[in-house]
Amino acid sequence: VVEDVADDFARYWYCKSVSPLQQVLDVPEGEMADRIELPASWHNDAMTHRYLRKMESSPFINHLVDGTLP
Repeated sequence: VVEDVADDFARYWYCKSVSPLQQVLDVPEGEMADRIELPASWHNDAMTHRYLRKMESSPFINHLVDGTLP
């Protein structure tokens, strides 16, 4: 399974038709995160809240966001 996922990702990553989001959208990079919103149906969903709490408390996610991954 891991090899299949890695192969799929490599096909995507090296595809000539793939472009960075900044080249596709006419939105300054600093504003992109401000425009991302949860679907309305997720606002009161218990599973969504548990997932978001896990992400907010994850050392990996915190390092990823801070740009400090080892």
